[in-house]
Amino acid sequence: MVFPILVFRDSQKVLDRLHGHRVVVRVDDPENIVDAASRVQRTGNQLSCVICDSVRPLSAITPAESWAGIPVALFVPEVGRLRDLTATIHRTRDLDVHVYLPAARPENLVSLRILASLNVPSCATFGAEPPDWEALADLMTYALLGPIPHVPIDPFEYIADHYAPDRWTQWDAVTFSDPRRYLHLDAESRVALSHDDLLAGAFIADDLGALDDIERHPAFVERAGRWRRFFAECTQCSCCPGWRVCQGMFVHTVERAPGCSAFFTELMDVVEQHNAKRRQTRQPNRWRP
Repeated sequence: MVFPILVFRDSQKVLDRLHGHRVVVRVDDPENIVDAASRVQRTGNQLSCVICDSVRPLSAITPAESWAGIPVALFVPEVGRLRDLTATIHRTRDLDVHVYLPAARPENLVSLRILASLNVPSCATFGAEPPDWEALADLMTYALLGPIPHVPIDPFEYIADHYAPDRWTQWDAVTFSDPRRYLHLDAESRVALSHDDLLAGAFIADDLGALDDIERHPAFVERAGRWRRFFAECTQCSCCPGWRVCQGMFVHTVERAPGCSAFFTELMDVVEQHNAKRRQTRQPNRWRP
């Protein structure tokens, strides 16, 4: 196993402790993207991408020409007013920017389709609130089977890329949440298995020195085996036909929004249709999580 990519809030203090690692740095302001990328290069580490957690809508952000050559994961709450977006969308399209939008906001499911048609790669993200499963299914079908050419919409494209009918499909790496691919550091270089764990103070090590063999770490082994708890009891998740893709990701919302089972079952069918014809056309290679 290749050592995971390290994700942390932009910090010279943390970077000075690292050398030769692949890293993802987080910033809160788009104006800090270039400086964050430059700091990584000066410390002898390799930049995977810059995450920008912005509270502003996409239409209020003007991508700078200086972002050229920097992969950017731009997390925004919404697209905002389309008439404002038209003034800057050409820059977003020409740079290596991947836009992330919360799927729980119904308008974002429409915005993701618009961004794809404008050649801006994007991703729907999921949190405590469930999405409108019917509307998400429409977006997923458009993303994978839509006849009009467009760039990828994740996580659907990511799932299609990694799907196999005889095994589970892990896709939390698309939001930097897979500890096999990403580990998260705080300002003191303490290590967490996800960004949520970091925010909750659930650290598995006080420094990277304790993680020479991450696959053998008890917390890593426990996380990898969490799927077993769904089969210790008979639950909606354990008997769901969409388990191979969902793997209980929406267990916290299934009681009040049970449409997840039908969605993931349909997703697998659409993915198989998509993969059957995907070699007919090819999209330009871009940065992916």
